[in-house]
Amino acid sequence: MELLSQYYEDKLTLVRHMNELARDNPQEVENVLLEVNNERHFMKAELKRMKEEVFAWRMELDKAKRCVAAMKTYSEINQEMLENIPPQALKKSALSPKIEVPTAAPSSGQVEPASNVSVKTKPSAVVVTAQVTFLTVAEFEKVPKYMKGRLNYEALTLAVEEFNKCVHAKYEFLARPLSEIGLKDKKRRNVLKSQDKPDLKHRNFVTAEELKDYSMFRTEAGRKSVVTVLRHFQKIRESRGPGPIVRFVVC
Repeated sequence: MELLSQYYEDKLTLVRHMNELARDNPQEVENVLLEVNNERHFMKAELKRMKEEVFAWRMELDKAKRCVAAMKTYSEINQEMLENIPPQALKKSALSPKIEVPTAAPSSGQVEPASNVSVKTKPSAVVVTAQVTFLTVAEFEKVPKYMKGRLNYEALTLAVEEFNKCVHAKYEFLARPLSEIGLKDKKRRNVLKSQDKPDLKHRNFVTAEELKDYSMFRTEAGRKSVVTVLRHFQKIRESRGPGPIVRFVVC
Protein backbone atom coordinates (compact mmCIF):
# COMPACT_ATOMS: atom_id res chain seq x y z
CA MET A 1 0.00 0.00 0.00
CA GLU A 2 2.85 2.33 0.84
CA LEU A 3 4.56 1.65 -2.50
CA LEU A 4 1.36 2.37 -4.38
CA SER A 5 0.90 5.63 -2.48
CA GLN A 6 4.47 6.72 -3.32
CA TYR A 7 3.95 5.91 -6.99
CA TYR A 8 0.83 8.07 -7.28
CA GLU A 9 2.48 10.86 -5.32
CA ASP A 10 5.33 10.99 -7.83
CA LYS A 11 2.89 11.05 -10.71
CA LEU A 12 0.91 13.89 -9.15
CA THR A 13 4.09 15.88 -8.54
CA LEU A 14 5.00 15.52 -12.19
CA VAL A 15 1.56 16.70 -13.24
CA ARG A 16 1.82 19.75 -10.95
CA HIS A 17 5.19 20.68 -12.49
CA MET A 18 3.74 20.38 -15.96
CA ASN A 19 0.82 22.58 -14.99
CA GLU A 20 3.21 25.19 -13.62
CA LEU A 21 5.14 25.22 -16.90
CA ALA A 22 1.92 25.49 -18.89
CA ARG A 23 0.76 28.41 -16.77
CA ASP A 24 3.96 30.55 -17.49
CA ASN A 25 3.32 34.23 -18.20
CA PRO A 26 3.24 34.78 -22.02
CA GLN A 27 4.94 38.19 -21.59
CA GLU A 28 7.88 36.59 -19.79
CA VAL A 29 8.17 33.95 -22.48
CA GLU A 30 8.19 36.68 -25.19
CA ASN A 31 10.87 38.65 -23.29
CA VAL A 32 13.05 35.57 -23.07
CA LEU A 33 12.62 34.90 -26.78
CA LEU A 34 13.54 38.52 -27.58
CA GLU A 35 16.70 38.27 -25.49
CA VAL A 36 17.66 35.03 -27.22
CA ASN A 37 17.03 36.63 -30.62
CA ASN A 38 19.11 39.69 -29.69
CA GLU A 39 21.97 37.45 -28.62
CA ARG A 40 21.71 35.58 -31.91
CA HIS A 41 21.94 38.82 -33.93
CA PHE A 42 24.90 40.00 -31.85
CA MET A 43 26.71 36.70 -32.36
CA LYS A 44 26.08 36.88 -36.14
CA ALA A 45 27.50 40.43 -36.29
CA GLU A 46 30.57 39.40 -34.29
CA LEU A 47 31.07 36.35 -36.50
CA LYS A 48 30.89 38.55 -39.63
CA ARG A 49 33.40 41.02 -38.16
CA MET A 50 35.79 38.19 -37.28
CA LYS A 51 35.51 36.73 -40.80
CA GLU A 52 36.34 40.14 -42.31
CA GLU A 53 39.31 40.51 -39.97
CA VAL A 54 40.59 37.04 -40.87
CA PHE A 55 40.24 37.90 -44.60
CA ALA A 56 42.19 41.16 -44.09
CA TRP A 57 44.98 39.34 -42.27
CA ARG A 58 45.15 36.78 -45.08
CA MET A 59 45.58 39.63 -47.58
CA GLU A 60 48.41 41.10 -45.46
CA LEU A 61 50.01 37.67 -45.25
CA ASP A 62 49.93 37.33 -49.06
CA LYS A 63 51.56 40.77 -49.39
CA ALA A 64 54.27 39.77 -46.93
CA LYS A 65 54.94 36.56 -48.88
CA ARG A 66 55.27 38.52 -52.14
CA CYS A 67 57.66 40.98 -50.46
CA VAL A 68 59.80 38.11 -49.17
CA ALA A 69 59.91 36.55 -52.65
CA ALA A 70 60.88 39.91 -54.22
CA MET A 71 63.61 40.53 -51.64
CA LYS A 72 64.98 37.03 -52.21
CA THR A 73 65.09 37.66 -55.98
CA TYR A 74 66.82 41.04 -55.53
CA SER A 75 69.29 39.45 -53.12
CA GLU A 76 70.18 36.74 -55.66
CA ILE A 77 70.61 39.35 -58.42
CA ASN A 78 72.80 41.50 -56.16
CA GLN A 79 74.94 38.50 -55.20
CA GLU A 80 75.36 37.56 -58.87
CA MET A 81 76.41 41.13 -59.72
CA LEU A 82 78.94 41.15 -56.86
CA GLU A 83 80.42 37.87 -58.08
CA ASN A 84 80.79 39.28 -61.60
CA ILE A 85 82.72 42.41 -60.57
CA PRO A 86 86.23 42.08 -62.03
CA PRO A 87 88.84 42.00 -59.26
CA GLN A 88 90.79 44.69 -61.08
CA ALA A 89 87.89 47.11 -60.66
CA LEU A 90 88.24 46.84 -56.88
CA LYS A 91 91.91 47.85 -56.87
CA LYS A 92 92.75 51.28 -55.48
CA SER A 93 95.23 53.32 -57.50
CA ALA A 94 97.13 56.21 -55.97
CA LEU A 95 97.72 58.86 -58.62
CA SER A 96 98.77 61.72 -56.39
CA PRO A 97 102.54 62.15 -56.09
CA LYS A 98 104.22 61.57 -52.77
CA ILE A 99 105.67 64.85 -51.49
CA GLU A 100 108.60 64.66 -49.12
CA VAL A 101 108.38 67.01 -46.13
CA PRO A 102 111.57 69.14 -45.94
CA THR A 103 113.72 68.82 -42.84
CA ALA A 104 114.28 71.69 -40.43
CA ALA A 105 116.97 74.21 -41.32
CA PRO A 106 120.32 73.76 -39.49
CA SER A 107 121.17 76.14 -36.68
CA SER A 108 123.55 79.04 -37.32
CA GLY A 109 127.21 78.16 -37.43
CA GLN A 110 126.56 74.60 -38.54
CA VAL A 111 126.96 73.35 -42.09
CA GLU A 112 124.62 70.62 -43.22
CA PRO A 113 126.31 67.92 -45.34
CA ALA A 114 125.32 68.04 -49.00
CA SER A 115 123.97 64.46 -48.88
CA ASN A 116 121.44 65.40 -46.16
CA VAL A 117 120.11 68.55 -47.82
CA SER A 118 116.65 67.96 -49.33
CA VAL A 119 115.89 70.10 -52.34
CA LYS A 120 112.35 71.47 -52.54
CA THR A 121 110.83 70.60 -55.91
CA LYS A 122 107.52 71.74 -57.31
CA PRO A 123 105.17 68.75 -57.36
CA SER A 124 103.92 67.84 -60.81
CA ALA A 125 100.21 68.21 -61.53
CA VAL A 126 98.04 65.11 -61.30
CA VAL A 127 96.95 63.98 -64.75
CA VAL A 128 93.43 62.59 -65.01
CA THR A 129 92.65 60.57 -68.12
CA ALA A 130 89.60 58.70 -69.36
CA GLN A 131 89.78 54.99 -68.61
CA VAL A 132 88.28 51.95 -70.30
CA THR A 133 85.99 50.15 -67.86
CA PHE A 134 86.33 46.41 -67.32
CA LEU A 135 83.84 43.93 -68.72
CA THR A 136 81.93 41.65 -66.37
CA VAL A 137 82.09 37.89 -66.74
CA ALA A 138 78.47 37.87 -67.93
CA GLU A 139 79.24 40.44 -70.63
CA PHE A 140 82.29 38.50 -71.81
CA GLU A 141 80.29 35.27 -72.09
CA LYS A 142 77.89 37.01 -74.49
CA VAL A 143 80.70 37.84 -76.96
CA PRO A 144 80.38 35.66 -80.09
CA LYS A 145 83.07 33.03 -80.49
CA TYR A 146 84.18 34.32 -83.90
CA MET A 147 84.77 37.76 -82.37
CA LYS A 148 86.93 36.84 -79.37
CA GLY A 149 88.76 33.87 -80.92
CA ARG A 150 91.21 32.47 -78.35
CA LEU A 151 90.89 35.50 -76.10
CA ASN A 152 89.84 34.58 -72.55
CA TYR A 153 88.49 36.78 -69.78
CA GLU A 154 91.79 37.03 -67.85
CA ALA A 155 93.69 38.06 -70.99
CA LEU A 156 91.06 40.69 -71.84
CA THR A 157 91.25 42.10 -68.31
CA LEU A 158 95.04 42.36 -68.59
CA ALA A 159 94.66 44.05 -71.98
CA VAL A 160 92.30 46.66 -70.50
CA GLU A 161 94.83 47.35 -67.72
CA GLU A 162 97.63 47.81 -70.25
CA PHE A 163 95.47 50.01 -72.49
CA ASN A 164 94.66 52.31 -69.55
CA LYS A 165 98.34 52.43 -68.56
CA CYS A 166 99.28 53.41 -72.11
CA VAL A 167 96.69 56.21 -72.16
CA HIS A 168 97.75 57.57 -68.78
CA ALA A 169 101.48 57.39 -69.59
CA LYS A 170 100.95 59.30 -72.85
CA TYR A 171 99.03 62.21 -71.33
CA GLU A 172 101.25 62.31 -68.27
CA PHE A 173 104.20 62.77 -70.65
CA LEU A 174 102.39 65.50 -72.62
CA ALA A 175 101.61 67.35 -69.37
CA ARG A 176 105.33 67.74 -68.50
CA PRO A 177 106.72 71.27 -68.96
CA LEU A 178 108.99 71.76 -71.98
CA SER A 179 111.75 72.99 -69.67
CA GLU A 180 111.97 69.55 -68.04
CA ILE A 181 112.37 67.39 -71.15
CA GLY A 182 115.30 66.88 -73.49
CA LEU A 183 115.56 67.21 -77.24
CA LYS A 184 114.58 63.59 -77.93
CA ASP A 185 111.45 63.87 -75.79
CA LYS A 186 110.57 67.18 -77.45
CA LYS A 187 110.61 65.46 -80.84
CA ARG A 188 108.40 62.70 -79.48
CA ARG A 189 106.08 65.30 -78.02
CA ASN A 190 105.76 67.03 -81.38
CA VAL A 191 104.90 63.70 -83.05
CA LEU A 192 102.16 63.00 -80.50
CA LYS A 193 100.77 66.52 -80.83
CA SER A 194 100.65 66.17 -84.63
CA GLN A 195 98.33 63.18 -84.25
CA ASP A 196 95.58 65.30 -82.71
CA LYS A 197 92.45 66.01 -84.72
CA PRO A 198 89.87 68.79 -84.21
CA ASP A 199 87.05 66.27 -83.70
CA LEU A 200 89.07 64.55 -80.95
CA LYS A 201 89.43 67.65 -78.79
CA HIS A 202 89.12 66.79 -75.08
CA ARG A 203 89.27 63.07 -76.01
CA ASN A 204 91.96 60.65 -74.86
CA PHE A 205 93.39 58.25 -77.43
CA VAL A 206 96.45 56.17 -78.23
CA THR A 207 97.72 54.79 -81.53
CA ALA A 208 98.40 51.22 -82.54
CA GLU A 209 102.12 52.09 -82.59
CA GLU A 210 102.06 53.18 -78.94
CA LEU A 211 100.26 50.00 -77.86
CA LYS A 212 102.98 47.78 -79.34
CA ASP A 213 105.07 48.35 -76.21
CA TYR A 214 102.55 46.32 -74.17
CA SER A 215 102.40 42.52 -74.12
CA MET A 216 98.73 42.10 -75.10
CA PHE A 217 99.12 44.37 -78.15
CA ARG A 218 102.47 43.23 -79.59
CA THR A 219 100.95 40.92 -82.19
CA GLU A 220 98.42 41.95 -84.83
CA ALA A 221 96.11 39.02 -83.99
CA GLY A 222 96.09 39.71 -80.26
CA ARG A 223 95.51 43.43 -80.75
CA LYS A 224 92.69 42.77 -83.24
CA SER A 225 90.82 40.44 -80.83
CA VAL A 226 91.01 42.90 -77.93
CA VAL A 227 90.05 45.91 -80.04
CA THR A 228 87.12 44.04 -81.63
CA VAL A 229 85.64 43.08 -78.25
CA LEU A 230 86.10 46.57 -76.78
CA ARG A 231 84.55 48.16 -79.85
CA HIS A 232 81.64 45.72 -79.65
CA PHE A 233 80.81 47.03 -76.17
CA GLN A 234 81.53 50.64 -77.21
CA LYS A 235 84.40 50.97 -74.77
CA ILE A 236 86.61 52.44 -77.51
CA ARG A 237 86.22 53.60 -81.12
CA GLU A 238 88.63 53.91 -84.02
CA SER A 239 89.67 57.12 -85.77
CA ARG A 240 91.79 56.68 -88.92
CA GLY A 241 93.89 58.94 -91.09
CA PRO A 242 95.31 60.86 -92.58
CA GLY A 243 97.55 58.13 -93.86
CA PRO A 244 97.93 54.73 -92.15
CA ILE A 245 97.60 56.04 -88.57
CA VAL A 246 94.93 54.33 -86.43
CA ARG A 247 93.77 55.98 -83.21
CA PHE A 248 91.89 54.13 -80.46
CA VAL A 249 89.70 56.68 -78.67
CA VAL A 250 88.31 56.06 -75.17
CA CYS A 251 84.51 56.42 -75.28
